[in-house]
Amino acid sequence: MLLNLIETVSSATAAIRIIEAIRITQVELWGRPLSSFSSQTVGIEWVGTNAPSTVHSDTTMGLYPAYVKSRPPRLSSASWWSMSGGSESEVLMILTASEGDVIDLRASVRIVDSEAAVAGEAPVTGSTGVVYNYLDGLASGGLQPVGVRALS
Repeated sequence: MLLNLIETVSSATAAIRIIEAIRITQVELWGRPLSSFSSQTVGIEWVGTNAPSTVHSDTTMGLYPAYVKSRPPRLSSASWWSMSGGSESEVLMILTASEGDVIDLRASVRIVDSEAAVAGEAPVTGSTGVVYNYLDGLASGGLQPVGVRALS
C-alpha cells in the first residue's frame, strides 16, 4: 500500500500515515550482475485499471547492470492519484527483481495534517519517529528501503 510508505510511529502499536495521496510518476530498476557468466533480468509490468499490460524488461549478461525506466501508462489507474479511503489495495504494477537490485520509485505526494492510526502497519519493535515502510507493505517485508530509517 503506497500510502503507508512514510509513517510516524509513536509506539510499538501505533503508526500514523503521513501521505494522504500519492501518484507514481516513474519507476527505475537496476539489476546487479551476479557474475560474469550469469544473466539477471529486471522488469516492470503495469497491471492496474486501463493498463495495456505491457512488460518493460532488460536482461544483462556480464558486468553491466540490467536497467529499466518506465512511466505508468497514460489514463491507467497507475497514473492516477491514489487517495486515502479509495481503492488502496489495487495492484498497480508487478516488479521483477532479485535481492540486492535497486528500485527507484518516483512519486508526487500530498501530505496530510492528521490521519487515523494505520492498523497493521505499526512496527513490531519499539521504533519511534518518522520511518519508511516496505514498498510492498510491512506484512511481506520483501522490498525494504535502503539508506533511510525503516520499519523493523
